[in-house]
Amino acid sequence: MALRQNSIVILLLVTQTLLLFQVEDTYHLTGLLVLSCLVMMPPMSPKHWSCIDWTMAIITIYDIMSCFYGSCTIPSVRIACSSVMNLAIYWIMRRLFAKPDTEDKLFMGSIIPIGFALLIAFCSFFIFRHSVLEAGFADTYHFRFLFRPLGYITNAWSEVLFILLGWSCLIRRYSLCLIFLSLSGILLSFSRGAYIALGVYLLIWLLWVKPFSLKLKLLVPCLVALAITSICFPVETKTTLGMNVTYSQRQSTEGRLNALSATKDIVTNFWFGQGNESYPLAVDKKVNQDSTKSYTSMAPNIVIQILIEKGIAGILLYLSLAVFIAICVWKRKKDVNVRIVACVIFVLLLKEMTQATFLSCPLMTFLMCILLAYIQKEKNDIRQDDKTEKVIPVLIGSVWAIFLCLITFEFVSRKNDVFCKESFSRLHAGNVEAAASLIEKTDNRLPHLIKKGVFYTVCFQRTKEREYFHRAEQALNKACQLQPDDVQILFLKACLYSEGKERNKAKAIMENLVANHPKNSLYSLTLSEIYYADGKERASLDLLFSSVLYTPSILGMRFVRELMQADSSFYFSLCHKLSEHILNEPQAPADLARMGYIAHWLNRQEIAKKYLEKAVAILPNLATPWLLLGENKKYYLLSQGAFRKITDERHSVKLPDRTKNDLLKWIYQAKFKMWYGEQFEGVLFHEK
Repeated sequence: MALRQNSIVILLLVTQTLLLFQVEDTYHLTGLLVLSCLVMMPPMSPKHWSCIDWTMAIITIYDIMSCFYGSCTIPSVRIACSSVMNLAIYWIMRRLFAKPDTEDKLFMGSIIPIGFALLIAFCSFFIFRHSVLEAGFADTYHFRFLFRPLGYITNAWSEVLFILLGWSCLIRRYSLCLIFLSLSGILLSFSRGAYIALGVYLLIWLLWVKPFSLKLKLLVPCLVALAITSICFPVETKTTLGMNVTYSQRQSTEGRLNALSATKDIVTNFWFGQGNESYPLAVDKKVNQDSTKSYTSMAPNIVIQILIEKGIAGILLYLSLAVFIAICVWKRKKDVNVRIVACVIFVLLLKEMTQATFLSCPLMTFLMCILLAYIQKEKNDIRQDDKTEKVIPVLIGSVWAIFLCLITFEFVSRKNDVFCKESFSRLHAGNVEAAASLIEKTDNRLPHLIKKGVFYTVCFQRTKEREYFHRAEQALNKACQLQPDDVQILFLKACLYSEGKERNKAKAIMENLVANHPKNSLYSLTLSEIYYADGKERASLDLLFSSVLYTPSILGMRFVRELMQADSSFYFSLCHKLSEHILNEPQAPADLARMGYIAHWLNRQEIAKKYLEKAVAILPNLATPWLLLGENKKYYLLSQGAFRKITDERHSVKLPDRTKNDLLKWIYQAKFKMWYGEQFEGVLFHEK
């Protein structure tokens, strides 16, 4: 029994370490490890389940069902795999915590991996800071997006630190260093939400957690960490505490409020939602079709995320879970460990109300399931009685069967992705027929239908065989039916029709896209080309002018340079319109940066310098303005990251030539990866 118990603890610590360091888990090793532990430590009979137990099981079933109706199938499958694994770990810990010494072995065993991770993150901050200061910046606040400890974005990392902080407080012995590193990490994130959450956490801790020595165990390290942070990084600390003093802070707040206001127009499946990981796709039409704004994939808070992805049913499930947890905490409030966990849960919920990252982070959901089991720990292990023990093998077998089905689906999808990559590789090598036979091995589901559409469009470009045109049209039509929220598929159809000389169809699609998304530079540019080919030069010029205003790097495309020779009248008309427009000085830093870029291209250097300097003075994390101002070190830092050595050879950086394919990938590639779990393939446009 002791050997089995120790084996389970070791396997769980290995799983926790893999999740903490975000090791790429291609073969779902973490899930297989946890499910192996489930065989060694079977769950309690449903007869003995608590309300939290039942709610956790129902949430897992709900996540599995999401795979069948969700908008983003492959990401939904990954979330379902994680959910099954979390349910298994929850079942295991519900029994394991009743065993003698389990608590000490688990928490003490986690000291080394957690301490190592916190130490790496702490040291990496100073490497990041050194890179920022070496590039010539005065502080690091505006460049926090470059700091990604262990691969986590700032908001997710701060939530991970709150869980690790609570976890460290449960360890008791030898945990003071972990508590200090966790608190330092939270303060060094310079996140407004994290600072607010930490203040609330500390207040609740001081008012509710006993004895007094335990209050000091958190208070003293917190005050020390705060003093060190304030003394060593006064500018960043003051800016963070200012909450809404900088332009970027106000812009962030405004963006979240806009996302909130758009929610009423986004929810399409009111009762059951659009499926797990569907939030970025659901908001794309309303939020992420503006080329003047950066792409965002995170919901403004967890309530909005659950409402869109899981619907009212999901809201009721998680609300029920919160109520049952609150009841459990109240019943066991005399247990100081329960109070510690309750503080963690509350502060995470508060942090999630500023930006939602919890449900998408496997480590956080994994640790939370352990903590939920911990607050319900029994003094003695509940034995299975003779009448109900038959249910236990059924539960274990069902969990294994579901998990294996889910990962099999993912492996099949991955195989289809390999077929797509190989087919595009053969196509670019000129072997069209072999490439076409290979891509036909893929299934007729998303995202492979989109890839087929792009593939056959390129085949048609090269061979002019109508068979390829019809195959592309068929694939893209089916993709549109399956995924009406992805308006980029309509754009791909328009490109196909334009290539197939069916210009009226292409024009109708593009006019609709431009009308619905007027600030998408790719759509405006494409419609401009269609109008130009139809002889509508005035309309074409207006659209090209608009697309340049939204994305000035279009001026670096070869076709713009060739306009001077091919149609000098059209070219100089564009230059004239741009020259007049840049005289109207904008106020927002992003607009100043765009106008500065255009002025630089027009060789109006005095205006360009004025606008660019104003832009970076307000928002110093804009990359291209620094390059145009000759600050190559700063440009390289912002474009390549803080953990790459800047060498003398790289100082002579020039603006890269842009192509329409670059613009398509810039707009669609990140979305495609997030929605469909695969890379967007193909070079769609001929570059003259």
